[in-house]
Amino acid sequence: MSGQTAITAHATDDIWVIGQDKEGPKTLHWDGKKWNAPTIQTTSSGAITLSDIAVIVPDNAWIVGSSQTGKDTDAVYQPILLHWDGSTWSDQVCIPESKQQMARPV
Repeated sequence: MSGQTAITAHATDDIWVIGQDKEGPKTLHWDGKKWNAPTIQTTSSGAITLSDIAVIVPDNAWIVGSSQTGKDTDAVYQPILLHWDGSTWSDQVCIPESKQQMARPV
């Protein structure tokens, strides 16, 4: 992973790092022994940017971010919300897309 966006630790054996590389969004998870790279499954067709992560308990974590389609004044941003259930990341229902109405990722 070349670009880390956020890191959070719920415990010494439950640490998450999120970010992007040239292939797209990535997650890394430290289980106390080794780093794992759970795959992110999303239905988004745009360029995804992961912004932040919150871990409630080991099988309940959330990532927020955005998906961008188009460029410049034609850019459309769609919020992304992903949930970790202890084994997989999955898309969650989010608000509808809007053109130039959502803040761009920082």
